[in-house]
Amino acid sequence: EAAMWLDRALSLVEQVTPVLEEQRAYRVLAQAHETQGAAFTQQSDILRSQGDVAGAQESIRQAVSAYENCIALGDKARFDEFLQQQVIAPEPTPTGDQVAAGTPPETIRGCEPGLASAKQIAQQLQGAQP
Repeated sequence: EAAMWLDRALSLVEQVTPVLEEQRAYRVLAQAHETQGAAFTQQSDILRSQGDVAGAQESIRQAVSAYENCIALGDKARFDEFLQQQVIAPEPTPTGDQVAAGTPPETIRGCEPGLASAKQIAQQLQGAQP
C-alpha cells in the first residue's frame, strides 16, 4: 500500500513540475524535487526489501537526480535565504558518519543531506545481488 501512495506522490510532483518551472517558482520547485528524492528513496527501500535489487537501484538513481535538481535551483535563487537554508541545506545537517551509519531517511531533511544519504544507499546497492 505504501508503494501505491509513493507512486501517487511521484505522479503529482511530475504534473506540477512544468508549471513551477514556467512560473520560476524556484523555492516550491526545489521542495517538489526534495519530495521526489524522498519518495524515490523510500521506493528504493521497498523494492530492495522485496528482492528487486535492479528496481531499487533505479529508484535510488532517480532519488540522486531529484536531489541534484533541487540543489541546482540554489544558483537560480541565490538570495532566497529560505531556499538556501531550509530546503537545500537545513541545519543541523547529518554528518557523513551519520549517513554512513544508516541514519533513517525520514530523519534527513534537505536536499544536500538527502543527496548524501541517497549516494550512500546507491553504494550499498551497487554490491547487492539481484
